[in-house]
Amino acid sequence: MEVLKMSHFPVLFTATRAVRPSPSGSVSTPTSSSSGSAAQAARIAELEQALATQEATASSIEKERDFYFSKLRDIEVICQLPELVEDHNVKNILEILYATEDGFVAPEDDGDEVANEQPPFEEEQEEY
Repeated sequence: MEVLKMSHFPVLFTATRAVRPSPSGSVSTPTSSSSGSAAQAARIAELEQALATQEATASSIEKERDFYFSKLRDIEVICQLPELVEDHNVKNILEILYATEDGFVAPEDDGDEVANEQPPFEEEQEEY
């Protein structure tokens, strides 16, 4: 429980409601009216809708990220083919693929083989 000082009586917050001790030391809970309950229900519904929208947006962004990562990975695999390794244009492409932003520091390799695995090369890609 967290205690916040408001006026000269502390307010105790629980997971569901605010509780204010009376001057005599007993704890009382605020009474809720039907309009208060309706307003709270509407606010909860609004927040749930906002959360669902954010989750859908995050999912969409993750799919897009995975799609473009897969494309870049396919390009990388093609550029590493033995017959293309010495090609000047392929070297330029790999240079672009491996370029980092200023101040970027690659994470330390902790020897975890699973984390460094790359997805297998696939000829066909899903369309979004």
